[in-house]
Amino acid sequence: MKIKLFYLLIFFIIQVTNAQIVFEEHILESLNNYLDVETADLDNDGDLDIITAKYPSCNCVVWYENIDGLGTFSQFQIIENANGFTHIIKAADLDNDGDLDVIYLNQDSLVWNENIDGNGNFGPQQVIQQINLGTNEILIADFNGDGYLDIFGKSYDPSAGGFLISWYSNDGSGNFSPPNDLIFSPSGYPQSLSYGDMDNDDDLDIVIVLTTLNKTVWFENIDGLGNFEIKQEMSLVSSKCINIGDWDSDGDLDIIVMSINKPFWFENLDGQGTFGSAISIFQDPSASAYKSMLADIDGDLDLDLITIQNNLNNVVWYENNGLGDIVNYYYVSSNLEYAQGIDVADINNDTNMDIIIGDSDNGGLIWFENQSILDIVEVSAWQFNLYPNPGKKIVKIESNSIISEIKIYNQLRQLQFSIFNQNEINISQLQNGVYYIKIVDDAGNVSVKKIIKE
Repeated sequence: MKIKLFYLLIFFIIQVTNAQIVFEEHILESLNNYLDVETADLDNDGDLDIITAKYPSCNCVVWYENIDGLGTFSQFQIIENANGFTHIIKAADLDNDGDLDVIYLNQDSLVWNENIDGNGNFGPQQVIQQINLGTNEILIADFNGDGYLDIFGKSYDPSAGGFLISWYSNDGSGNFSPPNDLIFSPSGYPQSLSYGDMDNDDDLDIVIVLTTLNKTVWFENIDGLGNFEIKQEMSLVSSKCINIGDWDSDGDLDIIVMSINKPFWFENLDGQGTFGSAISIFQDPSASAYKSMLADIDGDLDLDLITIQNNLNNVVWYENNGLGDIVNYYYVSSNLEYAQGIDVADINNDTNMDIIIGDSDNGGLIWFENQSILDIVEVSAWQFNLYPNPGKKIVKIESNSIISEIKIYNQLRQLQFSIFNQNEINISQLQNGVYYIKIVDDAGNVSVKKIIKE
C-alpha cells in the first residue's frame, strides 16, 4: 500500500471551504459475497480491524487485522464457520471483560462469539435467541441503565402473522434474558431501527420506521429501565433507512430518514423529543438508498449523510452545511456490483473518515480512503493551552479570552456533551480514545483541538 504524508493539525482555528474530497479504492478481496461489515479493534492494538461474513468460499464470519494501523490488512481469520446465511454483524463487549466480542445474525439465530484473550482469538458460538427469518437489524446498547450492553432486534412471528420488536437484557456476563417485547406490528413492516437519548433525560430511547404504515415512531424509555411507550408518530411516505444524530448542530438529536429518492429529517424542536414535520433535505430522483450512515466526511465538525444506493450500485455522500441543509452530493464509487454492508471509520489513523463497503453478487470487500486535506483559513489569532493532554479526568483550559461554550466530539464528529462558561472539562465519563474539543470565546471566535482520553 502506498504510504502518504499528511499534516496532523494539533491546533487550528477552523473555517472549511469547498469540500472537494477524493477517495482511493483499496480492495481487500473480491469474487465473494459480503453482506455486512463492521470495524472494531479486536486485538487491542489501537487501530481498527474489519469484520464481515463471506460466502460462498467459506460461509464463515471472519476478521481482517489492520497490521500497521495504516490500512494494510492480513488475510482473513475465521471467527466461526457459520451455519447458513449471516447478514448482520456487530462488535461489542458483551461479557464486560474489556475486549470486543462479535455478535451476528446467523440464518435463524442471534449468536455471539467471545473474544477470549483480547487478541482476536474467539471461543465457540453462543446462542442468545432463536429468531425467525425477517430479522435484518440489531442494536446494542445499555437500555436499562445497569451498565451492561443489551440487544434490540426485530423478528417475524409466522404464527401471529406479524413482526416483533424485542430486547434482551444482559446480566454483564453475556447471559441474556428472554425477549422483552416492545411492539407487535401485524401490518407495519419495521424496516429500520435506531436509538438515542431523544428527550435528553439520560437514557436511551428507540426510533422505528414502519414502512408499510408510512410512519416513523419513537418510543420513550419512560423510566430508564427499559420500559417503553410511544411518544410520537411522524408521517412520511415509504421511509426506509433511519439515522439519529445532531443534524443541525444545535446540541440535540434529530431523526434522518431515507424515503423514495430523497432524504428527509425531523427536527428535535425543543431538545425534549418534540419533532416537527418532515423536512426534505435533497432530491436525487435517480437513486433509492438501501442503507445510510451519519459521519463527518469533510472534517468540519458537522454530520454528513452517506448512503448505499443499491439500484444504481453507488455509494454517495451528502454534504451538510451544519444547519441541516445539503449543499452538494458526491459519488464515492459508481461501479459496485450490489453493495450491502457499509461502515464509516478512520482506517488509517489520519483523522479522516474512510468508507468500508461489503459488496455482494461476487463483488468484493473494499475500503475507500478519504484523502482530504482540509482547506483551513485562519480567521483569528486566539490561542489557548489545554492540559493535561492526554488526560484522564479533569482537563483545564488556559486562555486570555473568556470561554463561553465548549463542545466535545468523538472521532465520528458526533457530539458527546456541551458545557458553558467554564475553564475546565471533566472527561472521566468518556471512553478511552481520541476526541475533538471545540471552544468558542465571548467574541465568537472558534478553535478546535484534539485531545486523547486515557
